[in-house]
Amino acid sequence: MDKQKSVAIRKTLDQIGVKHSLKGHRYIISAIEKGLDDRSKLDHIVKTLYIEISQENNDTPSRVERAIRHAIEVTWTDGNPVAINKIFGYTVSAAKGKPTNSEFIALLTDFIDFNYKEIADGTYEFE
Repeated sequence: MDKQKSVAIRKTLDQIGVKHSLKGHRYIISAIEKGLDDRSKLDHIVKTLYIEISQENNDTPSRVERAIRHAIEVTWTDGNPVAINKIFGYTVSAAKGKPTNSEFIALLTDFIDFNYKEIADGTYEFE
């Protein structure tokens, strides 16, 4: 994993307000890293990413899914609404509220892939 991309992932999660204390934080980082390394994994998040992450962390795929879902719920409720809106904008259904795990991971992966240099060097403005 490119150091700039790794830094950008962590800075982006910090900006939107994903709490480090949540197990889902670590799983989201892992999912985005894997998505950046191999975009095809984003097409089968449940069948590939959750299984890989669960094996690496000695957990089950359902616990990985739940931890990520919980982290998204907490972030959507308590996170930084300005940064969340800047990243997710209108790509997430207003009727549903928060994005699904797959939407969240895929959108963040795309966002980081397009902006990682500016995010890593601190020139990207989240607000």
